[in-house]
Amino acid sequence: MDFNPSCKYTLVSYAYVVQDITGSAIYSPLQQAVLAIVEAAFGAINLELHSGTHPGLVLWTTFFSIHWLEHHWMKQLGWQRPIQVVSSKRHHNDWGTSMDCILQHTHLVNRFLSGSKNCKDGGSRKRLSRAVVQGMDFSLSCKDKKKTIDQSVLLCCKLFISESRNCAALDAIEQAARLNPETVIVNKFEDRAYNRVRYTLVSYVVQDTTGSAIYSPLQQAVLAMVEAAFGAINLELHTGTHPRLGVVDEILFHPLARASLDEAAWLSKAVATDIANRFQVPVFLYAAAHPTGKALDTIRRELGYYRPNFMGNQWAGWTMPDMLLEKPDEGPSEVSRARGITMIGARPWVALYNIPILSTDFSVARRIARMVNARGGGLPTVQTLGLVHGEDSTEIACMLLEPNQIGADRVQNQDKKKTIEQSVLLCCKIFISESRNRGALDAIEQATRLNPETVIVNKFEDRAYNRVRYTLVSYVVQDITGNAIYSPLQQAVLAMVEAAFGAINLELHSGTHPRLGVVDDILFHPLARASLDEAAWLAKAVAADIANRFQVPVFLYAAAHPTGKALDTIRRELGYYRPNSMGNQWAGWTMPDMLLEKPDEGPSEVSRARGITMIGARPWVALYNIPILSTDFSVARRIARMVSARGGGLPTVQTLGLVHGEDSTEIACMLLEPNQIGADRVQNQVEMLAAEEGVEVEKGYFTDFSPEMIIEKYMNLTSAQRD
Repeated sequence: MDFNPSCKYTLVSYAYVVQDITGSAIYSPLQQAVLAIVEAAFGAINLELHSGTHPGLVLWTTFFSIHWLEHHWMKQLGWQRPIQVVSSKRHHNDWGTSMDCILQHTHLVNRFLSGSKNCKDGGSRKRLSRAVVQGMDFSLSCKDKKKTIDQSVLLCCKLFISESRNCAALDAIEQAARLNPETVIVNKFEDRAYNRVRYTLVSYVVQDTTGSAIYSPLQQAVLAMVEAAFGAINLELHTGTHPRLGVVDEILFHPLARASLDEAAWLSKAVATDIANRFQVPVFLYAAAHPTGKALDTIRRELGYYRPNFMGNQWAGWTMPDMLLEKPDEGPSEVSRARGITMIGARPWVALYNIPILSTDFSVARRIARMVNARGGGLPTVQTLGLVHGEDSTEIACMLLEPNQIGADRVQNQDKKKTIEQSVLLCCKIFISESRNRGALDAIEQATRLNPETVIVNKFEDRAYNRVRYTLVSYVVQDITGNAIYSPLQQAVLAMVEAAFGAINLELHSGTHPRLGVVDDILFHPLARASLDEAAWLAKAVAADIANRFQVPVFLYAAAHPTGKALDTIRRELGYYRPNSMGNQWAGWTMPDMLLEKPDEGPSEVSRARGITMIGARPWVALYNIPILSTDFSVARRIARMVSARGGGLPTVQTLGLVHGEDSTEIACMLLEPNQIGADRVQNQVEMLAAEEGVEVEKGYFTDFSPEMIIEKYMNLTSAQRD
């Protein structure tokens, strides 16, 4: 029962203070404001019906304390409004406090009440402070707003709760927070895969005359949210892919603006005591809230926080002993299975930064996380955790303990470097006999987009050759023994092949580049940490699929072939290099319908509409074309023969002289070991031979990126897809 039903209003004004020529005050808006409040009180309250334990000789307490504040000092605090009103609640009555506290209290309350709708978590301590004052209805200049922020004493609380799928539970928690309008939820981050939510709250701190913190609305707001969480969530029914030990898993306080770390620690300890006593939940303190500054990750390791207890990579229910071996800092040692444990700490600003890894291989994410982590010898002041995040990816969850020293960009770059080092990636080059039919190419590319885990990193079209090459990249999943068991490339390639067979008829095709099929060649390369065996495994799997599903003869080559048979050998046996139209073109299908050579997969009978497919696996091959400014096809063929290893030219170089358009020819080069015999050496050899023939040569061009560029492009494209 309330035995002191009195209320006090504190009013502050400085505008419209009029002085006479002697400097004496003759007018202030306070006069009319006070009279208006008094009039309203007289109209609404009858003293004869009033009772209470506070003396009152008249209806209105006969105590008015009027302070005339120096104009300049008020302006320093950013005051522009003529009148601000603060309703003083009993638990933070400002009678007897310093003027600084009254002013501070007044402008903070108005700021929160008017600014809560516009507050956003900008991700940094300064931006969060600015966000709190963003919605102020003061008419502040930039300079005054900066001073207002500088004068604020604010604390931030990050409240981590083990739930994000139960909307009713979240609504109840947020409704509890709204009961305290002096605390603002400036950000909410939900993650359904983790089944976890984080609320970022901000409010002010009231200090006594010695400068010590004595009150913050955050305390009651956090307790209300905690109570709502415990009432709506049962930890035994909770599952997710993020570790947790309690319904209210963690509460972290940061000092903002002019607040100190001591004030954040004071509030964290007060909240810890309240939660422990009111809800009988064990509470462990960490960082500045702990007597010795014990680190959060140390406590978590002692309690088994990082060990999944369900399906290898998930956390479900409560499976630890009901009686804790480690004594909590507050509360009982016995754990409620429905509520679990709560961690509460205080420390300078910590940035939370998550990096998606487009791989379902949890072991890769864990290895990367370990190498980026300070504990694993990586980046100082960075803590990381490799986690499963949904069905198609993993994630590196990063805690940047000193973000001004080691920031997100550096972690991202380190993570990308480690990701590349740890990734098991395969590249596929698929050569299709079409480049003039836009509808066919659109259908093929659309088929690839149905599988977002495979990326087309490059496309090379040549209308003269009537041929297109797509370069695709995706990852490989390995079993516990390290053997490849799955790659999204397999389904992506099959989808493209199916689209190509559906849109292109080889009998209607013509071009100046040799080909034996609609899907003429599919070549797999290992990238990053993948092995040639893994590329060969996928090549053979795709070959079997194409042969069985589409009844197309498939010839394997290089590492995909049992004896490593070379591609050019198979092509010669099948008559690949012999033009069948107008002396230098290939058109339709003019070979026997029944193959003399038995394919490695599929039937010996050839569909004239689809033809034959070659599929192989080998280390990286560079494709480099050199234009010859001559229409004399015989010259191009002679130069190609003399440059080729087969013709006694450069080792590990295969070449082909081709007509390329109406006014030139071209030397198409395949550099089987580009690190040994590179493009510059081939270019010089061709230029020398062309000079002997009396023709000019243009600078050659690669038709694809380097392996390093392909990996970089893949990483960038997959990151963009996630965004």
